[in-house]
Amino acid sequence: MWQETYDEAVYNQNISRGPKAYGIDDDFRIVKNGNGFLFRLQSQDRAARAGLNLSVGAMLGLNKDVAFDVLATVHHARYLCTTYAPVRPLIIGMPTWNKITTPETDNRPEQLLDIEECFSFFAALYLLALSDLNVWVFPTCRVSMASHIEAVRVAGAYTSTEVRTGPGGYLVNALRNVEPKVRQTIIDNMHGEFGNEKISANALVKRLDSFEQFQHYYYPHEEFTRALAVAGISLTRRDGAVELPAV
Repeated sequence: MWQETYDEAVYNQNISRGPKAYGIDDDFRIVKNGNGFLFRLQSQDRAARAGLNLSVGAMLGLNKDVAFDVLATVHHARYLCTTYAPVRPLIIGMPTWNKITTPETDNRPEQLLDIEECFSFFAALYLLALSDLNVWVFPTCRVSMASHIEAVRVAGAYTSTEVRTGPGGYLVNALRNVEPKVRQTIIDNMHGEFGNEKISANALVKRLDSFEQFQHYYYPHEEFTRALAVAGISLTRRDGAVELPAV
């Protein structure tokens, strides 16, 4: 659960409607005139009281004052780790707001820092600032492989090798595991989304990629793990199946 930004004014400026803007009640209904910023901020406390794992993170680049959001993330993580101690590893996520695929809606604030260029620096800062606590830094997605791997090398406890942020991004992989008839039915049901255009399973991959909201670097798992190995980052296996880089 990422806070997006810890500046309430910036949050409300960019999130103006829906459950993220107003919060939801216990019946999953949007709260009329609710405070979505506060609801989201307090979600970690609710998760801690429910015995769930905790994760925090600001979307680097959404707020022009990047330093404020980085320091607020550190403060939030420290508060949670000390208030609800002992906690299982608290995750520090590192989403970024970089180039948007539709230029007419790209209203990012002018940045004094290149977020991708500073990506590994922010990862290291999170780790050093919270090194006395049970915290895992989680660098992933929306930056190039070089920046991603460098952040893993300097501070990452783990990462994801295949991340898709666009709507339906994981559908293609899911289709590989279903029967051909069912797979075709799913594809047929999506035709309406494409103006009744007939589309094959292979073409579906590229079409889904076009729905990405952000410039997003996507690499197949095998390609990513090879690059990690070349960078000297060892891989461990969890539950005998999923490979995770470890540093």
